[in-house]
Amino acid sequence: MRSPNYKYNQIDHFAGIVPIGGQKLDFNMPWHDSLIPVGQNYLAVERAVYECAAAGCDTIWIVGHKGTSPIVRRRIGDFIIDPTSLFSKWHHTKRREVPIFYVPVLPRDYDMRDSLAWSVLHGADCAFRVSCFISKWTAPKKFYCAFPYGISSTDFIRDYRKQFVSVDKNIIFSHNGKTVKDNLHIPFVFNADDYKKCRDIVRKKNIQDWELRKEKNARQFTLAEVFEPLDTVNNSVVELPWFHDISSWKNYCDYTSSEHAKSMAKHESVFIREKRRLFPTEKEFLERNREEETGSAEGKLEEEV
Repeated sequence: MRSPNYKYNQIDHFAGIVPIGGQKLDFNMPWHDSLIPVGQNYLAVERAVYECAAAGCDTIWIVGHKGTSPIVRRRIGDFIIDPTSLFSKWHHTKRREVPIFYVPVLPRDYDMRDSLAWSVLHGADCAFRVSCFISKWTAPKKFYCAFPYGISSTDFIRDYRKQFVSVDKNIIFSHNGKTVKDNLHIPFVFNADDYKKCRDIVRKKNIQDWELRKEKNARQFTLAEVFEPLDTVNNSVVELPWFHDISSWKNYCDYTSSEHAKSMAKHESVFIREKRRLFPTEKEFLERNREEETGSAEGKLEEEV
């Protein structure tokens, strides 16, 4: 969460969504498509997580299948350091760690609506519900979506951190006039109202296709179909200086032969790969209580003696 000194025109909780659950691309590799390298010792999903941290997200939610999440967690870990706090002159005392949560795709969504677009909506829903369990004041007001298959300048995105958490408008990035509404894996910011509109689109289209006896289900919906309700007129549309969509093998080859791939470097110092837990497990909780009871009993015996 943010510092109590935040401005009143800024939101409290800005959640980042990294979707990796969905249909396979045309890479046909023995590993998940989000684990393709975009630089030396730098994976696509790692770059997306770093992009969320650079954008100023307070929490990051990675949405994927149960078979993929353990591999991704072993590689990334449970926390990442905010790059702006690491490179400031007060980084020794004010280092900001951003927690990373791993959200599994629900079994009822398998082979039904487990698309990349639905993973974005499912991650936003889980972030909202889990935060509300703690307190209604910790619920995220805005969400930042970073696709692993979209490569852009994180330094350019980092300059818009204050605009991201502003309550006025959302920011939708574009390249050559195209946005996520044109089926481009490009980052964008959305709020709860946008989530409800996109969710209703999925439900409505799924019912219509079922009534018309179409074989197409929600897992085949594209980004353009799901995120069509996003408002690009009243919100701010920002043009990226450069962007590569690597959702196909041809586009991936074009990216690897570009100058941006050669200069893509991993910020190793921001990744904390050691596993931590915010709360103890049930076994650890019982063992801790048993040790406390044993220690208190020994103390009473010593007092009696």
